[in-house]
Amino acid sequence: MNAIYFSIALLLIFLLNKTGLHFLYFLIVFAVMFLSIWLWCLINVSWKGRIGDRIKMASLGSSFYLFVGLFFLYKFMNLKSSHPSNGFGLLLGVIVSFIACITCFLFTALEKKEKKV
Repeated sequence: MNAIYFSIALLLIFLLNKTGLHFLYFLIVFAVMFLSIWLWCLINVSWKGRIGDRIKMASLGSSFYLFVGLFFLYKFMNLKSSHPSNGFGLLLGVIVSFIACITCFLFTALEKKEKKV
């Protein structure tokens, strides 16, 4: 699901770039972020199983963002730029994807505690 949301966001940003509606970038990014967190909370609440299986599922789900972050980091480290600010987008991609990786893991791996009355 993470790869599908990421692909949809990239497609929408690409289409916005073609139409010239650049001010909607943040709306798309926040909408995809909200949908991702909502989906992770839904998975957390509906998961019935052992804690080991929950950790495996969270690791698998968040690994997509880890690989994306490592890809951006590789591109940033091998960037041959004529201007110092050319790598800003890649650095921002590294930071955002690592934050998404940690957030996805925490939202899906940690079990929701229910209060017993």
